[in-house]
Order: sequence, then C-alpha cells, then structure tokens
Amino acid sequence: MALLLATLATIAHASVDGAFAEVVVDRSDTVDLVPHLSYFEDVSGQWRPDRPGALTVAQFLPMSGDGRRGYLGVGEHDVWFRVQLRTTEDAPVDWFWVIEQPTLPWVEVRSSTEAQPARWLYSGIGHSPSERAWPHRWQVVPLELPPDATTTVYMHVRVKGDLRMPVRLWRPATLARHDQRQYALHSLCFGVLVGLLAYNLLTCASIRDAANLWCLGAFCMLGVYLFSAAGFLAQSVWMGGVLPYQRIEMVSLSAGCALLIQFGRSFLKTVRSAPRIDRGAVVLLGAWGLFALMYGTQPAEVSQWSIWAMVVLSLLLGLVMVTDGVLGHRAGSRPVAAAWVCLVAGLLIPVIDRFEPLPLSQWVATAPLVSVAVALVLLSFALADRLRVERLALEREREVAARADLARGLARQAQDEKSRFLAAVAHDLRQPLYAVTLAAEVLRRAPAPDQSQVVLEQMHAALETADGLLDSVMTVARLETGTLEPSPAVCRLDKVMDRVDLAFGAQAEAKGLRWVVTPSVAFAYTDEVLLQRVVFNLVANAVAYTDKGGVIVSCRQRAERILLQVWDTGPGLALDGDHPHFDRRFRGEFGTETDSGVGLGLVIAQRTAALLGIDMQVRSRLGRGTCFSLHLPGAAATLALSAQPV
Repeated sequence: MALLLATLATIAHASVDGAFAEVVVDRSDTVDLVPHLSYFEDVSGQWRPDRPGALTVAQFLPMSGDGRRGYLGVGEHDVWFRVQLRTTEDAPVDWFWVIEQPTLPWVEVRSSTEAQPARWLYSGIGHSPSERAWPHRWQVVPLELPPDATTTVYMHVRVKGDLRMPVRLWRPATLARHDQRQYALHSLCFGVLVGLLAYNLLTCASIRDAANLWCLGAFCMLGVYLFSAAGFLAQSVWMGGVLPYQRIEMVSLSAGCALLIQFGRSFLKTVRSAPRIDRGAVVLLGAWGLFALMYGTQPAEVSQWSIWAMVVLSLLLGLVMVTDGVLGHRAGSRPVAAAWVCLVAGLLIPVIDRFEPLPLSQWVATAPLVSVAVALVLLSFALADRLRVERLALEREREVAARADLARGLARQAQDEKSRFLAAVAHDLRQPLYAVTLAAEVLRRAPAPDQSQVVLEQMHAALETADGLLDSVMTVARLETGTLEPSPAVCRLDKVMDRVDLAFGAQAEAKGLRWVVTPSVAFAYTDEVLLQRVVFNLVANAVAYTDKGGVIVSCRQRAERILLQVWDTGPGLALDGDHPHFDRRFRGEFGTETDSGVGLGLVIAQRTAALLGIDMQVRSRLGRGTCFSLHLPGAAATLALSAQPV
C-alpha cells in the first residue's frame, strides 16, 4: 500500500513538473525569472513541498498568465513560488537567487536536483543576520546549479502588506558590479542629503526661521524613510522582527509629508496669501495626525492604500500651493515649485512601476532618493533666495527709515537755523536802526552845525550797515532759489585787486595789521561782479577776525588757470577736508565787537564760487590762521586786450 502511494505521488510529481516550461540558464549575466514563476497561495500556512502528496494538493498558477508581472497586491500573503532551471553544459555553477525587494520579512528557498538532496536557505528582515543566507540589503540566496542538469526551486514568502516579487538570477561578479554602482549612487545621494541637512541645521540655528525648521524636519523624516525602504536600516540594525521597520517607514513617511505641508504653509505664507488653500492644508495635517494615531488598528491593505492616497493628496496640494506662490511672485516660489515637481516624480514613479513595470526597473527604486536629494538642493536655494530677498527688503526698510530720520533731522535743523537766522537778522538790524533813531533824536533837538555833520555821518554808516545786511540776505535767497544767473566774460583781475585794496586797506591798517595785496596782470573768464563779491566776503571775513598779524591777498597765473588766495593769521576754522560746507549761522554771541553780520559771508562766497564754476578750497589751523584758494579759469591775453585796452 505504501509503495502504491509513493508511486502515485511520483507520477503526480512528474506530471506537475512537466506542466511548466523550464528556464534555460546559460552564460548570461542575469536571468529574469518573473515570467517563468508559478505561485500557490497557502491558505492553511502548513504546506511544504517535501511532504508526501503535497504537489497533488497545491495548484500552482503561472505568473505570466494573468499579466501581474510579479505583483500580487496588498494584503496578508503566504505564497509559494516554483520554477525549474535547466542549465547548459557551459553554464557557471555559482549563482545568486535575488529578490529585489529589501523589506520582505520571511523568505525560504529550497533547491534540489535529481542528483542532489534538497537544500533550504533563509533570508528576509524577520531573520537575524546570522540566519540569513547572504548579507545584503536585498534578499539574496546563493545557489549551485550543476551544468547540464535541471534544478527545481521552491520559494516561500510571508508578508503582511505590499507583495511584489522581482526575482532574478545573478552571477556573483555581475551582482558585485551592480552593487558598486548602486552603493555609489546611494552614498552620493545620502551624502548630499546629510550635508544639506547639516547646512540647513546650522542656518536654522543662526537665523531661527520657522520655514527652515519645517524643511529640516521634513527631509530628516524622508531620509529615515528612504534609508529604511532601501534596506540599509535592516542590513545594519536588526530589531528582532519586521514590525519595527514597517512602523518606522510608515511613521517617517507620514511625518515627512505632514512637515512638507507645514513647510509650504510657512514658506509661502498661505495664511495671508491663500487662506482657502491654507484651510485645506490644515485639514490634511489633521488627517495625517489621525492616521498616525490609528496606524496598526486597520488591516494591512487598508493602511497601505490609505497612506499612499494621502501621499498623493499631499503632493497634489503641494502643487497647488507652489503654483499659487509662483503666480503670486512670492520670493523663492520658483525653486520650491521645481523641488515639488521632483518630489512628485520621484514618489510616483515607484507607484506606477508597481502596476506596470517600467524600463530599467532596477533604477526605479533609486528614483525617490534621487528626487529627495535634488529637491533638498532646490529648497536650500529657495530658502537662501528668500533670506536674500527678506534681507534686501529689511535693508531697504532700514534705509528708508534712516532717510526719513535724516530728513526729519535736517528739517528740524533747518527750522532751528531759520529761527536763529531770523533772530540774528533782527538783532543786527536793530543796531543800525537804533543808531539812526538816536541820530534823529539828536537832530530833533537842533544841535550845533558841527555836531549835525557827525550825526549825519553816523546815520549814513548805520544805513549802509543795514543795507549790506539786507543785500547779503537777498543774495543768499537768490542763490538758494536759483534766480542768480552769472554773466561770464573776460575780466582784468588787477581791477578787482585794486578795489579790494581800496575797500579794506584802511580798515586793516587801522587795526594794526600787515596788509598786502599783490599786483596782477592776469585775465579770467568769469562774472566780474560775482567774483568781486566772493573775494570781498573772504577778505571782509579775514580782516574782521584777525586781531594781530596780517592779511595777504595774492593772485598769480598757473598754466591755463589763475590762483587767487586770501591769507590771514586769525583764530582759524575747525573744518574737515579742503572742501568744507559752510552753513548759515551767526558767529559767537550777539553784540560781540567783531560780529558785524549774521555769518553769511562764507556761505555767499562758497555758493557763488560754485555757481561760477570756481574751485574753492580752504586750509586752516586753529590759532594759526586760514587760507582760502580760488582756482579761476584763465583767458587769453590777446583776447582780453582786444576786448578792453590796457
């Protein structure tokens, strides 16, 4: 009876084995096994291929028959896969059975040939590192395939969640070269990610910007998710089972998406600029929080579909936010929009590949990592651009405020100077008018004839003083309003020097000063009347403020220009530079013996010289004296002689 059952089992096994085509394994670097796999859902969870009669119970279905290409959907799976490998005579013996899925919890591989007994090997993140057949971030099992022989391979997979089975045979050297490229790419992306996170951390610590903080948190969480999803976390740290890895991935992905939404709100200021979009973002943030609280209480299929649906909603809402920012021309919105497009592409490519395999599928798994690294680069540019714009705006605000403060200060200063100026004018006008009043009172009392002449001279002098004061005030007013226009012509400077000598020589000698006016035969092209006013004001100031020493007025030719200087040994001026700015101000206290005006002489001289295009410079030392220099444009002597005879 036992012999009969064994014979029937052998016949059934042979019939089942013959129902499936063999996969030819030659000297190729890789062999795609997905189209040749057959699978069987073990509902009982007790099926084993080495038990008697097991093959008669199992109903293996071809993977290529229903077009699912290795994707079995989301749920709780306990699946057996089966394939027969027929090696050629020149085929290598050593191969790797590779499942390009890092997060599978439980994988068993059974290989057997007619000449060799069955061999069981294990992999998956549910096993400890010592139990795994080969240390790798993927599920890798070494196989020995004898040449010119048929090897039957059974693979048992248990998973709670998403099941996709991209199974290949790899030659060891080919897998090593592939790993070098993949690890180099991952190292580059994770290195860029870590470097940019460190940079943004330092920036956040220095400027304490909320948007920078949300961006930093979001990409930290996405980096943890990608590190775990790529298999590096399970490869480097074993946590005693698969549940911690799944929870880490779901929590980090949820937190990353929620923090990205919060970053968009803070960076684009949607609370003020787009309140409707902002309310939608707040609702989505609440949904993420609710999902985090309920995670683990729902079936795996519901949790998987829920989280990916919310990821898609978050990406779409982010696109709406950045589009509104670009249309609103907000600072940094364009780099943020480019970064968000990268994130959308990087996260949607693996989702699309689950349902319809894309070309170069071995590179599809790196798309999220590359997109996150590129997005972080763009967001770093966006944050820097926004900081630059905000800094410029702040500097402009400070500059405007400083200008406003300066304008207010100048206005107050001008008002104060105006008040002081009017007070000085009133004071100085009161003196000659008072003198005229006294003289008139003396005349009213009918003084002697000799006294009348003296009184009349005093009245004339007082009226001349008042007239000069009013003339100075009118000159300043015309200079400030621009109504004083020069009439340049060729003029002889010796006449100007003679008038200076006649006007101030007697006054200087009366004060006991050394008075020197050098003769000159130079000609200048300027307004003679205005030039004389400039020189008179400078000389009057020098004579009035010099108590000892002397005053020198010189004029000499220097190439095509003429240098006219006024030297004195007075108290000097406390000025900075050779081109000082003189303000309207009175000198000293009212009634000082040298105060013959309201301090308009230097103001008139400087502004009139500027009107004539004359370069006026001053050198002065306190207690030593002052030298005013006027650089006049010269004129040809022949032209001057033809215009006015000597």
